[in-house]
Amino acid sequence: MDWHSGDHIATVVSMCDGHASLYTTTTFGIQGGSRHASVRNVAVNFVKAADAYHDDAQITTEFSYPTEGRARIYLLGFDGVRVIDTGAHALERNLDKCSDLWTLGQRVVTELRLATEKKPKKKFWRLPGLSSTRRADAFG
Repeated sequence: MDWHSGDHIATVVSMCDGHASLYTTTTFGIQGGSRHASVRNVAVNFVKAADAYHDDAQITTEFSYPTEGRARIYLLGFDGVRVIDTGAHALERNLDKCSDLWTLGQRVVTELRLATEKKPKKKFWRLPGLSSTRRADAFG
């Protein structure tokens, strides 16, 4: 699924095995989300939901980015690639028949972000007279 994010394009990719990645036309991206169960689950749900739109999608061999204000949802199947090109604002406002698919795609992005954002490191401290270390939160 491709859409405009400011001056750039964002692309979320989900596969039936739970693989999910986010690519952008900037230097930002997230790959390898399938290592996280939460990402795998939502990615699989996104792909399963897309199956209901197979007949609505048009066969395509052209993969350019959507124009401003548009979003494209690509479906890869045994019969080739299909695309749904629709208004991004209608998707975002739940006014398009594909809005539920859009929402699932955004959930994939959210789970990728949550699973890969840096967690604060635990602080360690040395107990007086001991050579081992303990986590600072080990006792409460």
